[in-house]
Amino acid sequence: MNIFISILIFIIILIIFSRVWENISIKNVKYTRFTNKNIVFPEEEIMITTIISNYKLIPLPWIEIYSELPEPVKYIDQNYSYKKSINTNIYRVITSLLPYQKVTRRNKFYISKRGYYNINNLKVTIGDFIGISKGIININSPLKIIVYPKIKDINDLIVEENEPQGEISVRRFIISDPLAIKGVREYNLNDSFNIIDWKATAKSNDLYVKDFDFTSESSIKIILNIQCNEKPWIDIDEDSIEKGIDISAAIMNNCIESNIPVGFSTNSILQTDNLLGENIVSIPPEANFGIGEEILDTLAKMSMMSKIKLENLVFEILNTYGKNTTFILITPFLDKNTIQFINEYIYLGYNIKLIFLRNISNRNLLDSNVEIFNLKEMQYDL
Repeated sequence: MNIFISILIFIIILIIFSRVWENISIKNVKYTRFTNKNIVFPEEEIMITTIISNYKLIPLPWIEIYSELPEPVKYIDQNYSYKKSINTNIYRVITSLLPYQKVTRRNKFYISKRGYYNINNLKVTIGDFIGISKGIININSPLKIIVYPKIKDINDLIVEENEPQGEISVRRFIISDPLAIKGVREYNLNDSFNIIDWKATAKSNDLYVKDFDFTSESSIKIILNIQCNEKPWIDIDEDSIEKGIDISAAIMNNCIESNIPVGFSTNSILQTDNLLGENIVSIPPEANFGIGEEILDTLAKMSMMSKIKLENLVFEILNTYGKNTTFILITPFLDKNTIQFINEYIYLGYNIKLIFLRNISNRNLLDSNVEIFNLKEMQYDL
């Protein structure tokens, strides 16, 4: 009987101790973390500093810091595990704190993929001396990191459909100036008959056209469509959209280097957007490094969900800007209404280029004066 009472008292003491420890252990414990930069490119090294402090007399013998990280986040100098069921990297570290002690840790990590990362899932568990009780603190210490898309060479990404070996520069996209004839060149399928040079043609017995110089006053408007099907919510091709983001960044970078005004629009819902908002992303063309940062920031935050349909995106942009703007539509998909808009505006004298991210079955419906570019990897599949 005495043994039973002793065991009962011991259990009661443990329960009381457990309750007391749960409350006392977490008091006056502070955890903070920050990074040395919050805007980076893929695989750029980031330093993260974490500080945990115990502002009380009671020592904390066992502390586990647990954090769930998006799969592209990789620690360089710290062990972590991968949880396949939730496509998440698990960061877990064990430490301890003496009374009134502060521990500072500095670790390095990188993020392998462009995007907007709001890392906020952090839990601190504090165990007792005998491993029975624990206190838990859910920490609100968000890390917001923007990863710009990697800047690539446009010639490594796309080729012109009828000139697959030709080098592409940003000037290739700019509308030609009919008052600045710099010579003649061989005719290709995208050329209009009204620019044929009949004298050169008569001399060579081959079709030649006038080769115009490029106007310095034109601007470029990049339009990146992420709709991949008649129904915007199905057949979402993430790989193609990511390639479209890379192409947009490459064209933007070439424009900035060439001092050509460049703007950007997309029907993607940004990861920081109010989902109820209906306005599309539209950055007007400018020629400065600030506009480059704004476009890269937008590209980083793009999601795979479209805000409006492709035909509405194209219609709105073409009606906002004039003929002195070169429109570059980057898209994995074309519907009949959009093709009709493009053909009508080409007839009116607008300069519209298309970059296809996939094989487009109804491309033959486009006006012959529309210049088409394809992914470099597609050139042998067409």
